[in-house]
Amino acid sequence: MKKTKLLAGVGVCDADYPVVRYQQLGYVDGKQKQKRVWACKLYECWSNMIRRCYSDSNPSYDNCIVVEEWHKFSNFRKWAIEQDWVGMCLDKDILSNGRKIYSPSTCVFIDSKTNNFMTDSKKVRGEFPIGVSKHKCTGKYKGRCGGKELGLFTTPEDAHDAWKIEKAKQAELLALSQNDYRVAYHIRRIYEV
Repeated sequence: MKKTKLLAGVGVCDADYPVVRYQQLGYVDGKQKQKRVWACKLYECWSNMIRRCYSDSNPSYDNCIVVEEWHKFSNFRKWAIEQDWVGMCLDKDILSNGRKIYSPSTCVFIDSKTNNFMTDSKKVRGEFPIGVSKHKCTGKYKGRCGGKELGLFTTPEDAHDAWKIEKAKQAELLALSQNDYRVAYHIRRIYEV
């Protein structure tokens, strides 16, 4: 029986087909050089998920896990091919109610517009609430949502309240465009005012 190297200490690629193809480039200093020319999109999705959760290099995924059945690529692939996945992003946050787990019941494929809409940009936001920045010239607080300027406000709380109202409006429009009723429901629920 062939021994398989684990991905990030837990992932087993048990595909019955090549998931990555390389082109041989020749030898440099006695070592064969190659470049990746193709990869199975579902394998890339699965391996990125495993690496995010089980490598030490991404602190934003601390305490995030992948359900044990998905440690095997074939189980993840079986679930994924039953979904509308082509050109989509795997999301664990919309359906999970704050739990940091990748599983069949907490994951859904969403388009990049929805994925970007759901991101809170905590790392780059700074000291103010989401949607708020300090206006240097006036000393007031600027509200902004989805590229739309919301005005200047006396307090960061007022600017954030304006952001919440606009975000709820944009969420309703986004929810109406969803094909998956679960995603539409959760977008509305998360951003209701």
